[in-house]
Amino acid sequence: MDYTLLFIVLFLLAFGLLMVYSTSYYEANLEIGDSAYYLKKQLFATILGLVAMIFVANVPYHFWERFAVIGYIVSVVLILLIIPFGHEANGAKRWLYIGPISLQPAEVSKLCMILFLASMICTMGKQIRGRKGFWMVDGDFLDTETFMAGGEKERSGGEPMEMLEDKLRTYVS
Repeated sequence: MDYTLLFIVLFLLAFGLLMVYSTSYYEANLEIGDSAYYLKKQLFATILGLVAMIFVANVPYHFWERFAVIGYIVSVVLILLIIPFGHEANGAKRWLYIGPISLQPAEVSKLCMILFLASMICTMGKQIRGRKGFWMVDGDFLDTETFMAGGEKERSGGEPMEMLEDKLRTYVS
């Protein structure tokens, strides 16, 4: 186990929680009457994320390959659901509300695209370095810039996928 990485992750989580409390305690106390309201909310999400991290880290990575195509399809469906059911915030329609959970499909799509591209690259092996590999990663089938943005590249937050695509282009060529 990489204890240095684990320490860095835990430090960043603790620092992030401190920053959430530091920036929100006054407003939470005025509006809700509980100065730690946003901290508690973020702490719950942090604990949930840590449990998910431990679970995912202990599952062999080959297990996740079978979910690559399903994840890609789910990502496309979630992004398409924004059109009729999305909620607008700050001038951009990018949130879905499923019961008490608010979900930003672009975030789910980032994870699913990483899984899908990793699976595809492993399947292609050394063929990824050829022309076919380049067009499979860069072609319209995986146009991550448009896909992640849901047609709104400037406001979607799909920048990490654009960086991944640029890295793959550099690797392939």
